[in-house]
Amino acid sequence: MTRLEYLHHIKVLSLKTTEKNKYVCMTIRAVYSILIMLFLLGIVNFNILRKKYALSEDYLYVIAIHIDVDVDDAVFQYQYFGKIYKNSHSYDGRSFEIGSRFYAKISKKKPEISKILYKKPVPDTITTQPSNGWSSLPPIDKKKIPSGDLSQFFEDDEGYTTSNGYIFYVCFILLVSVLIFYRNIKTSYLLQKESVYVVAILIEATSEDANDEQYDKTIFKFTYQHKEYTKKEVETLKTFKLGHKCYARIYPKDPTFCRILYKEIVKEETEQPENGWITIPDA
Repeated sequence: MTRLEYLHHIKVLSLKTTEKNKYVCMTIRAVYSILIMLFLLGIVNFNILRKKYALSEDYLYVIAIHIDVDVDDAVFQYQYFGKIYKNSHSYDGRSFEIGSRFYAKISKKKPEISKILYKKPVPDTITTQPSNGWSSLPPIDKKKIPSGDLSQFFEDDEGYTTSNGYIFYVCFILLVSVLIFYRNIKTSYLLQKESVYVVAILIEATSEDANDEQYDKTIFKFTYQHKEYTKKEVETLKTFKLGHKCYARIYPKDPTFCRILYKEIVKEETEQPENGWITIPDA
């Protein structure tokens, strides 16, 4: 082996090691992201269970009045033994006006824990409440039940709204993250098993903030065995302009599994063979 061949071999190994380390870091970040989301999901579930437990045994009913709007939340006020409490609840498709009155279920031990019973409007015939509330639910006014799509809420007979919709959303994001994580791991595995290099061209780049140093989304195009493929990337440096040519490492049996090697710039005179290269030319 000549000195030039030796140096070329060392450089190729260095590139593969750098790429491998890059995706090891991506894998670690993905694992941390999943753990953080699981932690947040646990907090949400804990708060829901804590609230539901507090209102499952020792509770009372009081009148809650819609007094204000805080961004997308409806602010309610109610009294218990002369003390005023406030609680915010998401509109979530409901429609009611300031001054609307609904029964609220509160905890005797912790009156600040409450749930607004949106399906239990207070009739006009009831103008006051006992200072200690009611032990059982008073009559309701069915004509005042707020309009809106309530089917999205997982409500019990008293109209208790949980955060099941939010939990479903978090679980969906978690599932997508796991799939992306799996895709990255599989791509790294396949490229280590078998790969070729092709020319990738930056054909599209978008950014919401003109002052940002990175594009929000970019699309690269490459050709392998006369078939064209595209690869979407995120957070690509703006130093790379449209038409930027670099190498991409692809899995020949399924080129959708690929990595864009931004910094491995293709020389102008370089022409890609139909089946790509086993190693980066002139590396």
